[in-house]
Amino acid sequence: MYYSKNGEYPAQLPNRLKFADGSTRTDKTTFTEEEIAAAGYVAVDAPPEAQYPNKLEWSGTDWVVRPPNENEINVRWHQIRNRCTIMLSDTDYKVIKAID
Repeated sequence: MYYSKNGEYPAQLPNRLKFADGSTRTDKTTFTEEEIAAAGYVAVDAPPEAQYPNKLEWSGTDWVVRPPNENEINVRWHQIRNRCTIMLSDTDYKVIKAID
């Protein structure tokens, strides 16, 4: 189960909860739903699966699966071009040697 506090990205419940009165508890196996809510945590469903190239984001209240934006697409193409350049430069010497 995932929990979010103040709209932060959901995560597993921490081992220690601090309550409004300043007290803390550290045995998360004994936390009740009321105590978890009193500490400011909200239960969140597990994230949905996001198939590539879609992105999974947290809106502060819900999971959002969205397609990549223009900037993300450009960054990915830049990475692909760089990788191609490296791969070609690693093999160019074989072609040049075969031509000579």
